Amino acid sequence: MPRRKGTFNGLAAALAGSFVSRNNDIEGFWAIGVLCKSAQEMGASSVYIDLLSPEAAQPNPLIRFVGETYRAKLMQAMASVGASSTWIADAIITLSFVKYDGTVADPPTAMYDYAFVASVTLADDKGRNYHASASGLCWAHDGWREQRSARARGGPGEPP
Repeated sequence: MPRRKGTFNGLAAALAGSFVSRNNDIEGFWAIGVLCKSAQEMGASSVYIDLLSPEAAQPNPLIRFVGETYRAKLMQAMASVGASSTWIADAIITLSFVKYDGTVADPPTAMYDYAFVASVTLADDKGRNYHASASGLCWAHDGWREQRSARARGGPGEPP
């Protein structure tokens, strides 16, 4: 039987890394950029995704879609390491955006509009919290300047 501390720390880190990956897409576009635009449209600087009840957590269909996708990833990952799904009491991803001021002198970073931090918090059934985060730079989704992935896997308007 796996140890909870190592299991949950590993799961949190894996979810954070996967979440900010360029392979995390919505209808073929990078999910971070799509969620950045969605946050702007809601007048917010962050997006809160409850993985255990994605349908109730957000009225936004994009955020619900990402929550459902990452809930499935979490449950699959838990099963793959031999952890029971009853061990998990809470699973939250918080994605925060801050206007990027271009302080890094590297010219390729000049094209980004926002710095982001994706924080994953998992709580087990014994009340312990596990946390991991990943950060980067992005711009709000713009279908005119972005290329759609050839492996588009669906989204809230079409089956995954």
